[in-house]
Amino acid sequence: MIALNQIVIYYYKGLTKRIVRILIILFSLVLTSCSFHDNVELTEKYFEVYQNGEYLEIEELLSDSLTIIDGDYSKTYTTTEFYEFFQWDSVFKPKIKISELREKNNDIYITVTTYSERLEFLRHIPLITNQKLTFDNGKICTIEIMDYENFDLSQWSCRRDTLVKWIETYQPELSGFNYDMTKNGAENYLKSIELYEDKE
Repeated sequence: MIALNQIVIYYYKGLTKRIVRILIILFSLVLTSCSFHDNVELTEKYFEVYQNGEYLEIEELLSDSLTIIDGDYSKTYTTTEFYEFFQWDSVFKPKIKISELREKNNDIYITVTTYSERLEFLRHIPLITNQKLTFDNGKICTIEIMDYENFDLSQWSCRRDTLVKWIETYQPELSGFNYDMTKNGAENYLKSIELYEDKE
């Protein structure tokens, strides 16, 4: 009788452990699923408010610092530094569309199509990139441009260099616009494009 009781106790202890393990696995799956959906929503929201020029909303989506990686180039921005970059890019009125989105190991992989007045001048309409976003405590911490689907460096460089030389010759007060990554620098870049295109 004692042996039977012990068997029953061991059985229920084993069953309880299995139930606990199953519950832990299910809970982990639910958390992973929630994290995925949160990261998807976060990614979509980031590009939406970026396009709309809503920096205060973007700041809520970012970690204390944001690292942007593009090939060998890597820069970590503080929120203040990223605000300056955001102001620069906003001058060109970017239009952004996510055409593909998938999740792997809590990272988000996306294909992004970007149009802007600067890209139009550089003859890239649209510019298509494959990007990877990583997250830390529910906020975006890294954006990596993994590759470009349609980037023509020689065409890009030719258009940019032609503009720079023309400005240095005919509108020298705007010289240096291509190195000035402030809002004022972007406005001078746009003004340079407009002046150059008017002469064409």
